[in-house]
Amino acid sequence: MRKLFLTLHLWAGLTAALFLLLLGVSGALVAFEGEIDRALNPRLSYVHPQGQPLTLEAISARLTAAYPGATIEVFGLPQRADYSLFVGLMQSSRKRTALFVNPYTGEVLGSADQANHFANRVHQLHTHLLVGELADEITGWSSVFLLVLSITGLVLWWPRKLFRLRWDSLTGQGSLKRFNYDLHNLVGAASSIVLFI
Repeated sequence: MRKLFLTLHLWAGLTAALFLLLLGVSGALVAFEGEIDRALNPRLSYVHPQGQPLTLEAISARLTAAYPGATIEVFGLPQRADYSLFVGLMQSSRKRTALFVNPYTGEVLGSADQANHFANRVHQLHTHLLVGELADEITGWSSVFLLVLSITGLVLWWPRKLFRLRWDSLTGQGSLKRFNYDLHNLVGAASSIVLFI
């Protein structure tokens, strides 16, 4: 029976680890999504400051003249003087367009269609795993693997090792292998509480 639990624990751990690694790496990249976007699209993202920026009314007038029948839905105001202005338009054809505009001249630098979408793809990977609604099912199965990992880990550890981490491991007197094993037990048992919640 112990061998069965060890096998289940191993494969559930490997499967869950792949999912958690994917979420961890993509989440770290999402934290810098704006910086990555600007680095990959400098022509659309950066401008040379030239005095005072135009008012939003002036920019709106230029854009509605350039895109007859379009409605401006949103302005993404630049947070730095050398950042471009983001404008979301609804065209008369009911097609949405995202534009990058020089806030000092009103010049359209380009549209989101011309941008490198790496950061957006990473965001989609992190939130939807690039598979849309199927992501919910994958996430559900990953939760099952984490549950199996927790239960089998606790069964293998309980009760003879409950609340026990060898003192010689903590003081460095035991072997590195023993220390790693005891640490795995302790961290795994503590993590199971979080995973169950």
